[in-house]
Amino acid sequence: MRNNWANNGKKRSATEISTADPEVDDDPADNKSVPKGTTTAHFHKFMNELLVIMGLDQTFKGNYIVMDNASIHKSKPIIRKIESKKGYKVMYLPPYSPELNPIHQFWAIVKEKIKRNRLMNEENLSSRIGDACNDVLTIDLYAFCNHSRRQIINCYNKTSF
Repeated sequence: MRNNWANNGKKRSATEISTADPEVDDDPADNKSVPKGTTTAHFHKFMNELLVIMGLDQTFKGNYIVMDNASIHKSKPIIRKIESKKGYKVMYLPPYSPELNPIHQFWAIVKEKIKRNRLMNEENLSSRIGDACNDVLTIDLYAFCNHSRRQIINCYNKTSF
């Protein structure tokens, strides 16, 4: 993401994001930039691709697709499409509930690994992010999900974590 400059007291704005993936993009010509922000159209495209992949494995049949409350996740056409495929059900997390969203725990660990040391000359941020993501263990991913599962009652009761 590129940030613009801004006058004192004004917020800088990002102008674009890169779709480059350091783990799979070998050819820089394949990398694209799209306007800032994820739109409902981006989400529709992502969900269409995800539903195709999930449709290849019968164990996903009838599962819940759990999303946060971002407005792009609430598009009626995409909800109908999700729920019409293989018996999937859509479920939303309560408003602002990072304890129920395992991705927050994942990124907290990745960010800590990234900022632990200064970048070396031969490194770049993309490679550091890729390495940090690969360093997160599968057992940690299960732990993030279990932690979120245990916190659901506290969240709904609005008690502290």
